[in-house]
Amino acid sequence: MNSTLSVRIKNDESLNEARKLVTMMASKNFFHPLVSYACSELGIPNDHVIPIKYTEIEDKNVSKELNDLRYHHIEARRKAKINLITTFLINQNLILSSQKPSTAKTPSTPNPSRPNDKQNQSSPNSSYAQEVFTERKKLHYKNQIIHKLTVEENLKIIKKQEEEARKATEQKIKQKEKREKILNRNTKNFEIRDKRIKERLEKKNRDIEEHELEAMKMDYKSQAELKNHYQSYTPPHRHVEVIYIQSEGIDDTEAKLELITSRLNQSAQRAKKILLEKAWSGQIMSKNIYKVKTNREELEHKKEEDNMQKILKMQHDLQYSNRRRIELINEQKKISKSAVHAKRKLQEEEKIWMEKNRESEIKDGKIMKIRKEIRESNELKSSFLNMKIALRKKDQEDNLKRIQIQQNKDKIKLIEKIKESENGNKGKEVIDFPQVKADAVKEFKKRLRRKGERPTL
Repeated sequence: MNSTLSVRIKNDESLNEARKLVTMMASKNFFHPLVSYACSELGIPNDHVIPIKYTEIEDKNVSKELNDLRYHHIEARRKAKINLITTFLINQNLILSSQKPSTAKTPSTPNPSRPNDKQNQSSPNSSYAQEVFTERKKLHYKNQIIHKLTVEENLKIIKKQEEEARKATEQKIKQKEKREKILNRNTKNFEIRDKRIKERLEKKNRDIEEHELEAMKMDYKSQAELKNHYQSYTPPHRHVEVIYIQSEGIDDTEAKLELITSRLNQSAQRAKKILLEKAWSGQIMSKNIYKVKTNREELEHKKEEDNMQKILKMQHDLQYSNRRRIELINEQKKISKSAVHAKRKLQEEEKIWMEKNRESEIKDGKIMKIRKEIRESNELKSSFLNMKIALRKKDQEDNLKRIQIQQNKDKIKLIEKIKESENGNKGKEVIDFPQVKADAVKEFKKRLRRKGERPTL
């Protein structure tokens, strides 16, 4: 496609010349000093003349018709710029050549606006040929200086990137050390808190065991006191039988009271029978029968009152003992419930503590694994980055050395050519290297301002 480019030019006489010029530019892929010179004079970037592939501008998010339209639009603009460059080169009487400068073919009728090209070619010492040669050399040295400045700028950018990467690595290392310190402090705090929880649980367990032992001792002591009290009880009167009450087999209070009243009635009847027998036996005088009778009735009444008081007192003692026994039983149940609850709570806390230990072990393992992976990835990244930086630095240094060597060789060749042509061609122009260098620096700064980004080789 590049070899068949055609540019429309209004002047039909120079059509063949324009076609040859376009074909030569396309064969060199538009990389030629005269093409660069024409682009710089016309203000056209060199990248806008190079052909572009369809895949470079294709957007998959857009339809094929829009992509085709965009591609044709870019090609039309590129052809128009090539048309301008060709017209400029023809009007300036310049033509592309790989060996020595030559002009385009002149038509049959000479153009009065241009000098005779054959005459220029035939005379080696002509001013036109010398100007073309000098311009080409200036453009060549200018491009070399721009390339050298670009390489130096890229080296500065690489050094800046190395410094930024070093600072970022140091910052990451500091953050990593800070995270490790925080993790170690949290681990120590967790161990201290875990130790305190264990001590509290052990203390609670000891307190519960002591309370259970005291409750069991009190229960046994109260039962022994009640048994001794009922077995050692004796009424104060000598004619009344000693009543023994065993509370182990009788739980009902009413049944106990009935048993006591029946025994008291039996003892009263026996005492009455004995008194009657003595009264009728003649031991008591008949004149004291009434008195004995009244005294006996009073004694019986008094005995009954004493017996009733004893019964009430025993009833009160039984009720108090039953109430105390119920209270002790309830207290024992509460203690047993609290012991069960405390045991369950202790088991739950031990389970939670074991789960926390397991989770902390898993977490520690994960943290160690993550640390190892981060360390390996950082080592790989740093080694890869160092290798990449070293390669880029080496390439830039090699390019710079090659450019310097080539520049020195070109300078030596040019000086030799100038010395050889000093005697025969005194009218030739001498290249002003400081001016060429100043122009190259100016062009480099202009490109930087126009692109707004870092220079590329």
